[in-house]
Amino acid sequence: MNRHLVLPLGAVDAADVGMKAHNLNRLIALGYPVPRSAFVTVTAYRDFLVANRIDRQVGRVLEMAGAEPDEGRLQSALADIRQVILSGTLPERLTRALADWLASGEAAGGALAVRSSGVKEDLGDHSFAGQYASILQVAPEMEAVAQAIREVWASLWNWRNIAYQLKNGIPLDHQGIGVVVQEMVEAERAGVLFTRSPTGHQRDHLVMEYVEGLGEALVSGEATPRQVVLHRQSLAVVRGSDGAETEMARPVFQTLARRCVELEEQLGYACDVEWAVRGEALWFLQVRPITTALDVADSEVLWTDENVGEVIPDVVTPYSWSLLEPVTNGGFRFFLAHIGMRNYPPEGLFALYFGKVYFNSTAFNDTLSRFYISEHRKRFREAAGAERYRNLVGDVAATAMVGLRTAHFLTRVAAWIRGHLRRAPERIAALRSVPDMAPTARLEREGGLFALQKRTMELHISCTIFGEIYYQLLDKLCGAWFPGDPDVSADTLLAGLNAAESARTGVELWRLARTVAGHPEVAQRFREADPGELDAILAGLPEAAPVRDAIDAFIEEFGHGALHEFELIYPRWWEDRRYIYRNITAYLDTLDSRDPAGDREGLGRRRAEQTERVLAALGGPLGWVKRRLFTHILARARFFSIQRENLKQCLLRAHSELKKHLLALSDALNARGLTRERDDIFFLTREEIRHAVTESRPDPGLGQTVLVRRRDRHQFSQRRHPKRVRQIGEQWFPVAEDDGTGGTTFSGIGCSDGVVDGTARVITSPEDFDTMNPGDILIAPATNPGWTPLFVLAAGIVTEIGGALSHGAIIAREYGIPMAAAVPGITAHLRTGMHIRLNGTLGIVEVLEPITEDVHAANSDHTE
Repeated sequence: MNRHLVLPLGAVDAADVGMKAHNLNRLIALGYPVPRSAFVTVTAYRDFLVANRIDRQVGRVLEMAGAEPDEGRLQSALADIRQVILSGTLPERLTRALADWLASGEAAGGALAVRSSGVKEDLGDHSFAGQYASILQVAPEMEAVAQAIREVWASLWNWRNIAYQLKNGIPLDHQGIGVVVQEMVEAERAGVLFTRSPTGHQRDHLVMEYVEGLGEALVSGEATPRQVVLHRQSLAVVRGSDGAETEMARPVFQTLARRCVELEEQLGYACDVEWAVRGEALWFLQVRPITTALDVADSEVLWTDENVGEVIPDVVTPYSWSLLEPVTNGGFRFFLAHIGMRNYPPEGLFALYFGKVYFNSTAFNDTLSRFYISEHRKRFREAAGAERYRNLVGDVAATAMVGLRTAHFLTRVAAWIRGHLRRAPERIAALRSVPDMAPTARLEREGGLFALQKRTMELHISCTIFGEIYYQLLDKLCGAWFPGDPDVSADTLLAGLNAAESARTGVELWRLARTVAGHPEVAQRFREADPGELDAILAGLPEAAPVRDAIDAFIEEFGHGALHEFELIYPRWWEDRRYIYRNITAYLDTLDSRDPAGDREGLGRRRAEQTERVLAALGGPLGWVKRRLFTHILARARFFSIQRENLKQCLLRAHSELKKHLLALSDALNARGLTRERDDIFFLTREEIRHAVTESRPDPGLGQTVLVRRRDRHQFSQRRHPKRVRQIGEQWFPVAEDDGTGGTTFSGIGCSDGVVDGTARVITSPEDFDTMNPGDILIAPATNPGWTPLFVLAAGIVTEIGGALSHGAIIAREYGIPMAAAVPGITAHLRTGMHIRLNGTLGIVEVLEPITEDVHAANSDHTE
């Protein structure tokens, strides 16, 4: 066996085999159970680069990633390297060494796991967890192992890894990677154990998270883990999931916990241990020091799909993210800068987790807490001695400065929002797509639309934050000055404002249905024909001319809408009218039962009367002060909640126009043979598109890049993305959710007042929209403006995510229907046809008929 290329467990150096293999070797030396393994050395990797003439290409990429890297060019170059590595030939000496190991019996004849062992991986101050590939269930055959090794080597050159090193100032020179080829453990349970609580300094606690089956399901988010906290000395369960005490009483788990404590003492640092259990057999798969970031009590970041799950529920394409990332994070920077907070959170406000956009609730809530006196009081009470007064003085000074800057910003941002919304239609019109434009002219307009969206998002995020602050202030005043009066709340006083542009969609679509109903022959075709055939049918009906004109006018005004708002790969309504036609058909038989426009007018009158009653009740010696304060807060809450929706519509109009340019650019790239499909362009970033259009010799590997990214997006889309993810240092962990299984009452956030009994209609995807009946209570994971036409039919709305200022909540108040949001797992616990009661004031959903096991099973089948 060539010891320079494949090494068995034994005396190895980290520089030879990488940190993961080095740490595994230490476990073996200390007597811990590790699956049979061999290490493919860094030398073998470098020999492979030279033998396949990839070393010079690597050198050029490292030079490109120097001082001011061009992200688009760099990503394209990295994709080229990965492709060359994947198609390269392993040196003969390496294949002989691998064949010797496979024949030696060390591989035990079963499936193998082939894992990365980067030279810089699992360092004490930085963790590269999840950035390199791990290939599981590899057949113990030469070609399968060789291909898996090539995939691990190629993963060294992924953008996420390079960007992480650039961000953290880690030199890119001396890139190297070893590979661990290891007996596959078919685990019954697998997970991680922290020998110190990763959220603080509780040195008397061990924290363990685990899943059934392979541990990859934990880090990938495919399974929500169970979390158990153990006392360090007694190993007793401090807290944990149901059944944790019984599980942890098993000897194998007691052994795991005890040996991890011993390991920490032997290594001299707090450990993050990956482990697997089958029966009473235990294996240690990996150990690394808990990164330095974990020593900071406030280093934990909670990411959630709240605030983004309703508008970006899907795995995003590279183009969409290359636009959304700078626009969204730039918008948050804009807000913080204008209120005098210069320290932008290093993680940003938005990030990707396996292709899905998540929202940094830690950073957002920390920003909001600066405006609440209760948070400063809490810091004052928790401190002791001189520190208490230092906190007080510092907080007063900092709060005063932020307060002054915020007050000044408030007076300006409202005017900016009004001016922006007034000018935006003209700017979008000037940037429209017109036939026969040159590709470079389209790129210029794409840049103009990007700049418009950047400004819109700056105002949108500021509007959202101020809207949340004023909503909370209004709700607290209602509770303090009108205790026990259910008719006085922020929700009732914000209902029926009749000012959100997105609420017009349902009303205008209802009017369009009336036009169709006025032509019986046309209405009959809507009822009988497939929506995909209606365009051709209407074109052949002379009596349908007025209907066609009305539909065209609707599309001209609202065609920018879509069921997937911010992911451009999905069609806008001007591209595919079938959704519009389905809603018209649903409305036809209910036109006499409701009048959305009249309902909204009546709701607005009731809100105005309620407002007058509230102000009249604010009497006493300080009545005029209370009235002025209440009027000011109410006006601000109304303004920001509505303009948040209108700014979003501005974004969507620009987004729709952007797609027209992109499709035309895609046609140009396809004509040159650089890409093949019309939607290939969405798998390229903005910079890659710009280079492909403007360079005389564009990258010939764009097509392969698209194929790889399509595959990645498909794989990410198959994953089960958790509602919340906890980031500790550079590691991300799905958070276990309490979904309230087994009850008949479910609680969330009350978003729109009222109580209604009705039939549940569980809708988890747009394909189910045509099942909605008038008077149903819509049960959905989330809603966005594309769902607005369903609100016209619904008696109430219940969603799994969202809040008082989510799109669904604002539109529910505009239509005057009850709504509850943030009701965990509600789509899994209810099924269509159940009789339920929705209390939108309290955010409670009550089942009025028993839930049996077959109900859960039936709905599980429905959602899958």
